[in-house]
Amino acid sequence: MGVTATGTLLLRMVDPANRSGAFESFAYKQLFFELIVDGGLFTAAAPVLIAGLSLMTTLLITTGLLLFWLGVGFVLIKQRSRTAVVS
Repeated sequence: MGVTATGTLLLRMVDPANRSGAFESFAYKQLFFELIVDGGLFTAAAPVLIAGLSLMTTLLITTGLLLFWLGVGFVLIKQRSRTAVVS
């Protein structure tokens, strides 16, 4: 549907010199996102998980995964901001 291309285009329009580093972050995120979500891995596994584990269990597992990755993101952001202040 062109979401990746549109995201890349918008990043280049807003930050053509790539001073923010957002382009690299977007590219790293896409490596995982494209394989899991757009590649159909989770899309294919979701009905099987819901049928086998129940809707509530699948919801709790995906919520746990979301909270885990949010935590990882916040830790990495804090580390990056500390190194930027020190440098």
